[in-house]
Amino acid sequence: SVTDSGFDHVHAWIDPDKTERQLRLFHEIIRFRKLGIAYEDDSDGRSYAGLADVLKLSARLGFEVIECRIPVETGPDDETRELIRCHETLAPEIDAMYITDYAGLTEKSISKLLAPFFKYKVPTCAQARYDLVKNGILIGAERSDFTADAEFYTGTLVKILHGARPGDLPQKFETPLDTVVNLECARKIGFRIPLDVLAGAFEVHDRIEPPGKE
Repeated sequence: SVTDSGFDHVHAWIDPDKTERQLRLFHEIIRFRKLGIAYEDDSDGRSYAGLADVLKLSARLGFEVIECRIPVETGPDDETRELIRCHETLAPEIDAMYITDYAGLTEKSISKLLAPFFKYKVPTCAQARYDLVKNGILIGAERSDFTADAEFYTGTLVKILHGARPGDLPQKFETPLDTVVNLECARKIGFRIPLDVLAGAFEVHDRIEPPGKE
């Protein structure tokens, strides 16, 4: 759980509200009413996608979640085909897409996966793969470095070295989120990124880089 690792000798860092913080930021910027999400249809897939948190926040903020379920235990090529199918199905029905960390989402496949959203001018947000913003996702919100994480765990280790039991120490730590944006994506979908978002971004991409280009 958030407060208990389950063992006295184990400390397990957890950031339970990360999905909510990401989506709140995305919602503040886009003001979407219908959010698309695709995930593998099992407990692990729903967990990786943060589905429970997405649905909880949708009730609070008043937006609808449009889901597309991906069959479990498919091969890599099938995973990509299923993702493309989901994106093609979702794109005409939504006004924003939360691109979660699912199998098949790679730099190699990203152009085909984003094509339906460019066609229907749908803003996209990366849950975990903010490195793919350079390849055409509109925005991502992630840690820009590990300084804050290092400070948290340095303090935790000092307490352990002074006799504290790892399982008794606070585990909750909210990783500071920084934004990454892609200006060419914004132009292609006809969206103007607010100036305060641009000013606060730690990374701004002027163009969409082809897959495989460093």
